[in-house]
Amino acid sequence: MPQALYPPPAAGHVDLLGFYELASRLKRVRRAGWARRSPGADVESVADHSLMTALLSLVLAHERGLDELRCAAMAAVHDLAESVVGDILPDEVDPDVKHSMERDALQKILRPLGEDGSPLWRAYQEYEAGVTPEARLVHQIDKLEMALQAVSYYRDGVLGASDACEFVRGALRYIDDPEIEGYVRAAAKGAGLDCGPDVDPFISG
Repeated sequence: MPQALYPPPAAGHVDLLGFYELASRLKRVRRAGWARRSPGADVESVADHSLMTALLSLVLAHERGLDELRCAAMAAVHDLAESVVGDILPDEVDPDVKHSMERDALQKILRPLGEDGSPLWRAYQEYEAGVTPEARLVHQIDKLEMALQAVSYYRDGVLGASDACEFVRGALRYIDDPEIEGYVRAAAKGAGLDCGPDVDPFISG
């Protein structure tokens, strides 16, 4: 067994460095949907996506009078398990298996924090349940951010129009919030994208 990068903490202490060692790997996990479509491009990491989702969540939660910090926490943690399991595309693993893998991975990531990791676990559980207005909003923003990144990549020449539209349509398939749908359509129109009805089932989640 390789030696741990950081020594274990004393009893009753938080192993912050052990948590960092696992969680920070998210910065090196490329978003699989972009990597599949543009394998030679320097595409965003899952951490990049999570950061922008958190920022958009803060803005839109405040606008709607929702709990901004809970929304930001859910956005920050919603893909954290991918620092261990990677960004698994929908066509690669059964959804139930994927969900189980990610829950186990997140528990592993949070274990060094002990009880101090419980707020992150609660944020993940709230997001996964998708019941509260805050959780529903963050789910919508997760897809909004993906669509906006697709438009950005189209503007930058990383994606062609057809590929960019696949991601835009994929986002719209899940978005049922009129305001957020409007942001997606306005971004696509502003970039000169005319996206039709087809949906690619293999977009990154």
